[in-house]
Order: sequence, then C-alpha cells, then structure tokens
Amino acid sequence: MNKTQRVLQHLKSGKSITGLEALRLYGLYRLSSVVHILRDRGYHIRTDMVQIDKQAPYASYILDNAFKENPLIGNKKENTTESDFGQ
Repeated sequence: MNKTQRVLQHLKSGKSITGLEALRLYGLYRLSSVVHILRDRGYHIRTDMVQIDKQAPYASYILDNAFKENPLIGNKKENTTESDFGQ
C-alpha cells in the first residue's frame, strides 16, 4: 500500500490528519500534495486551520461528512499512477 492509499484509508476511518501526523505515521513530508491528488480523484476533503494559542496555524484534513457515506466515493480509483509523485 502506498502513502496515498494509506492517507485515504486514514481519512475513510473518520480520523483527521495533520502534516505532523502524516510525517510521524507514514513518513510523508508533503501531505498537501496527497490531499490534492485525492481531491482530483473526487474525494471531498475539508481543510480546517488550527491555531493553538499564538503558535502558527496549521492545516488539519478530514473527509467531509456530507460525502463520506456516498457510495460513489467508495468506487473511486485508489491505485497509484505516475502522477502520485511516488507517494
């Protein structure tokens, strides 16, 4: 299973993911590029900007609940292609 598929599986489980979590869990440095690929494939992924105290804000991604149960989403192509940047 490649990193794009792992992030998709993570999101389908109902969990959100941040860049730091993606790095720690999957060794993925560019979560935003994987999110972009998944959005291009038709997945509706919401971006929430999180800011704790006065620290710099960061993005948290989650599969949009309005589309999570859509049967068409489950049929999206999940195989990798060369455009997956080797992820």
